[in-house]
Amino acid sequence: MASMDKSERLVEPKNGNSVILTLDSVLQYAMDEELKNTYNYYNASSTMGVLIEVETGKVLAMSSYPKADSNTKVKNRPITDLFEPGSIFKPVTASIGLETKVISPNTQIYSSGSIRVDDRTIKDHDGVPISGSLETIIAKSGNVAMVKIAQMIKNKIFYNYLMNIGLESKTGIDTYSEMTQKLFPFKSLTAVKKSNVAFGQGIAMTQMQMLMALNTVINNGKLMKPYLVDRIEDSDGKIIKKNQPTVIKKVFSDEVSKANRRFMEAVVTRGTGQAAQIKGYRIGGKTGTAQKSGIGGYQKGRYFSSFFAFFPANNPKYAILVTINEPKRTGNYYGATVALPSVKNILSKLIEYKRISPDGEVGGKKDDENDEKKVAVKKVDINVVKEQFNKGIMPDLKNLSLREFLDVFPREKYPNLKINGSGAVVDQFPKAETKINRNTTINVAFK
Repeated sequence: MASMDKSERLVEPKNGNSVILTLDSVLQYAMDEELKNTYNYYNASSTMGVLIEVETGKVLAMSSYPKADSNTKVKNRPITDLFEPGSIFKPVTASIGLETKVISPNTQIYSSGSIRVDDRTIKDHDGVPISGSLETIIAKSGNVAMVKIAQMIKNKIFYNYLMNIGLESKTGIDTYSEMTQKLFPFKSLTAVKKSNVAFGQGIAMTQMQMLMALNTVINNGKLMKPYLVDRIEDSDGKIIKKNQPTVIKKVFSDEVSKANRRFMEAVVTRGTGQAAQIKGYRIGGKTGTAQKSGIGGYQKGRYFSSFFAFFPANNPKYAILVTINEPKRTGNYYGATVALPSVKNILSKLIEYKRISPDGEVGGKKDDENDEKKVAVKKVDINVVKEQFNKGIMPDLKNLSLREFLDVFPREKYPNLKINGSGAVVDQFPKAETKINRNTTINVAFK
């Protein structure tokens, strides 16, 4: 062996830092499963969803389906794919109208069922007139009223608000590959274009941009920067850097935001999103169904179906947006039918898992804290569990918490997983030491 040069010296290896994400493994799993199931049931082209903390912009779950079959094809659709939002955009138009004072919460808006704008006719859904207060318009998702509100707002002011809510630039989320497109030029904001944008057509953005815009509407008008990295720790667990919530700008007043929260709660209590009701909880939301555009205009039978929700409606802590791209199950393409059930299921899981009270507070002890007492009876060696899964042997999972299980379970190796309940493992199939493979159905019960 050649001797070392005198100028050279040995440097002992040093452990690197750890990046701790904001993603919650339990909620991420719930999002993954819902998007996969909805994709399969509706034979969709793709599905995507994001769950955030309203006041901080912290991302708790973010996913899309189908998954890439190789690392070279990985695509984070919520920050790469552009879509037209449809009616989920209407609270933005309502907010601009209220902020500029061309309307008030008590303004009555009449619709005959359609309105003529230059050479185009814009209709309410199925041509059925939707008239009344702004709360009724949002609850029933009127198109004509949105057009009338937009017509009252000066073009330059309307355009500036679109930029102010983040549709001109990337959200700034701390991960790679975020995409966006420039907002259409101001000179192209014709009467027809402006009317279409008012109810979410003729404008495209990423799902993350749309979620943060809607979050601005409900979060006392504050546009937040979303983030995925919670903190960076050294090998001893010392925090090197910690992310803090960032308010990009204040777009709407507290009063305008409060009014819109009330309007969107009406969507769930008496409007198009009634199926999102969760007993004992005040949920706000907005349905959206946007026909896809293509060469020669809008394409028949091709839609983006979305549902946005938040809770508690009076003081939001959590917000979620799920979008289904081109659902193909016959006759089912409305956001209330296609996207809403997944949103409700994820919110229900969030409430159960974090033991959230109707006022939005996390109640009792978290699963991991309760599980520590249970695990004291039998300490689970995470490394052994991981090693056995990798060897094709079913490990003994008893007393493993749901979070711990999801952190070590290799889903790509064993795709047929069924989970029931939350808390710690009380039962499993197959039993410990059983040989397993990709085709094995694994059932795990938690309590």
